Parts: sequence; C-alpha cells; structure tokens
Amino acid sequence: MKRQGIAGALLVLCLLVTASLASAQANGQTFHIVARGESLSSIARLYNITPQALAEFNGLALSSTIFAGQTLRVPLPAVPLPPSGGPITGTTYVVQRGDTLASIAARSGTTVQALAAANNIANPNRIYAGQVLVIPRQPTVFTHVVRPGENLARIAAFYGSTVNAIVSFNHIANPNRIFPGQVLQVPVFR
Repeated sequence: MKRQGIAGALLVLCLLVTASLASAQANGQTFHIVARGESLSSIARLYNITPQALAEFNGLALSSTIFAGQTLRVPLPAVPLPPSGGPITGTTYVVQRGDTLASIAARSGTTVQALAAANNIANPNRIYAGQVLVIPRQPTVFTHVVRPGENLARIAAFYGSTVNAIVSFNHIANPNRIFPGQVLQVPVFR
C-alpha cells in the first residue's frame, strides 16, 4: 500500500512539474538546471543570449556565483548573439533533433565553416536541439599573412571577426599556435 502511495505522489509531482514547465514556456521562458562547472556566460552561450540578459532575467548581478543544481530562467525566444558584435545577418534556424551543421548548411546554401564561424561554434560536431543558429550570408573573406607578435585575438579585432570564426574557417587545431608567415582566411559576416 505504501508503494502505491509513493508512486501516486511521484506521478502527481511529475504532472505538476510538467504543467508548470509548460506554462513557463508559454510565458516566453524556459528553465536551465545549472551543471557543475557552468557559468552565466557558458549558459548564455547555450541559448545564444548575452550573459547580462540571463543575469537580469534571474535578478542576478553579472558577477553572481551560481551553483550546480540551481534553476535559472531563460528568456525565449532567445535572440542570437550577433557575430563579432555586429548586426545579425541572414535568417535564423532552430536546430532540430538529428540535425548536423552539414545538413543545415546544405539546406541553407552555405558551408559548415560559415555556419560555425557565424555562430562562434568551436566544434562543428557539437550542436544541440533547440539551439538557435544564424544562417549567414556568405562572408567577406580576407587573406591575412601573420606577422611576428600577432595572435588570433588581435587579427580578429582588426578585421571585425572573431577568434572562433578564424579557427573554424581555417581548421586551426590550437588557436595559441600560429606563426609568422602563416596565411589565414579571415571571414567577416556583415
């Protein structure tokens, strides 16, 4: 008899949680349970929103400490972060279960590299259902010859690109290892 009572209570609890999540999503938000090692910045990147927006939506300061197991509200629809701080170009696409960057690129007339660069995706094999991607127009690509003392951050800033865009576009395994004379393609999405 006790088992049936516990099972029934668990069922009611699950239904209540499901109902509250559904109503929360209907009100333009969803929830994220903080995993060990996550920060406001890393969570904001998952939903393509700014860390400031995530902090403000939860009544937190940007410097607030968060902890594993904590529930954060995420405003939806999340607006993708503009590539390299500039205006958003192209259209957006919400990743569906089973999508890959290659399949999305093929359907949208762009390349995996362009998608990864436009969305600051360091590993093109790691996208997830619900992620909002900017489908970029083809970037303007500059050729840059690395000079002594330069690093990817400096090069990205000079062109108005991002380190991740350069890394992705050039298939760079270690962003800290570029060398003078190396020829890089620098994509700029405007």
